[in-house]
Amino acid sequence: MTNSMNTNFDYLIISPHPDDAVASLGQHILNWQREGKTVKVITVFNEYGTEELSSENAWDYLLKSGFKNVKEFATARHLDDRRVMTELGVEFEYLNYVDAAFRRFSNTTVYLTAQALMSGRPSTFDSGLPAKIYADLSGIEAKTTLFPYGVGGHVDHAILRKVGDKLKKDNQNVMFYLESPYLWRHLNYLKYSVHILRAKSYINQIDNKMKLLKDYPSQYQMLVHPHEKFPEVVVDR
Repeated sequence: MTNSMNTNFDYLIISPHPDDAVASLGQHILNWQREGKTVKVITVFNEYGTEELSSENAWDYLLKSGFKNVKEFATARHLDDRRVMTELGVEFEYLNYVDAAFRRFSNTTVYLTAQALMSGRPSTFDSGLPAKIYADLSGIEAKTTLFPYGVGGHVDHAILRKVGDKLKKDNQNVMFYLESPYLWRHLNYLKYSVHILRAKSYINQIDNKMKLLKDYPSQYQMLVHPHEKFPEVVVDR
């Protein structure tokens, strides 16, 4: 769905991939809507290339998600996200950049390993992406725009953090959300505990959000471990 870029929303959420906005801010979205606030979600990296252009790391993730080829995987993720966005009743848009796990540059696989993908250090091949995404987003009017903080080290999240920092320097009202499930795994919550303590917004009652996540069947088992919950944290910097 493509919507008008000049509508002034109360909250604009920049989501790296399908499901990131709901996993990290789903309860915020529901609460804002109850308050009569308008919300838009823009998902940036929502394309996956082709079988011929996928790394072993991408294939490993695809197979763990239960799919046999990239087309099936891409179709399922698109359908899941559109269903949830429609269920939420928010406006949504896709920028159609290729997910880092599947990204290539001049026939070179940009991130060969999971370690490179989660290093928090975007490849030099991706050096032009922040400026391109900044140009895509800079004309959007929103009272508050929320970007991923990059707590898990995923390079796509790190790229968007750079864009968010630049927009904040432009005096736009930008805030950052600490991403789930990354924040609550691998002891990342200890590393970022100072931000949790100083959070501008913290929501612990997230049962309705967890129900929404079940509507991402292509990713649910990868996203949510048994009895795991994702409190939501929004910070200023």
